[in-house]
Amino acid sequence: MRVLEAGLASVSYLWGVASLLDPEIGLHPRLPNPAVPLVLHAAIGSLLLIKSTAPAGAASFFAVTAYYVLRVKPFAPLAEPQTVGLCSISLYLALNSRSLLGKLPRIRWAAQILPPLLLRSGVAYPFVEWGLDALRNPAHFKAYIAGNELAYLLAKPVGIEVSVFLIFLTECVLALLILLGVWRRVVGIVSASLLSTFLVVAGYPLAFPQNLGLIAASLYIFKGSEGRASVSA
Repeated sequence: MRVLEAGLASVSYLWGVASLLDPEIGLHPRLPNPAVPLVLHAAIGSLLLIKSTAPAGAASFFAVTAYYVLRVKPFAPLAEPQTVGLCSISLYLALNSRSLLGKLPRIRWAAQILPPLLLRSGVAYPFVEWGLDALRNPAHFKAYIAGNELAYLLAKPVGIEVSVFLIFLTECVLALLILLGVWRRVVGIVSASLLSTFLVVAGYPLAFPQNLGLIAASLYIFKGSEGRASVSA
């Protein structure tokens, strides 16, 4: 199974289920009847899992997440910082060697550079937003850690205040390394590990299911696969 497509498909399927089961989604004024997102996300997930239709699935995923980012954000789980990243990652999948970019010689240089940058930016963005938020609003992070049993257990060895500073430092440095594309194997596995930890600690709706797509993208970077979809000159 292709890890990136599978990651986005899992997010899409689970968003569809959430739209049906979470009453808050049905009450949002900028979201349609829950049955509509359920069918839409199920269709997008299925397109992503079929190799021949994966680009169409990625383009559809991009369109939906772009709407969530522009019209619904912030609203968990559909429009958290991770959704901005997933929007960028899905656009990376859409702009592969079979895309319009690859068929227009004048912009082949863009096809060489843009898709990998979109992938790395998609993974890096949530870390940037979380890290800077920890710097700007440390009281919010302290309160969250103090009120979350698992988060408090993880922070206890160094203390809550130091933990909040480490969140800021670690996530901003990690985001920079992801964007630069250096030490991919180390950076990819660290990113996947942090996102997995956040998924377990925060759960639904702050981290689940959207972190699944970011974890898949981190593993994709770890495998060194990000350049394979770019176009050869």
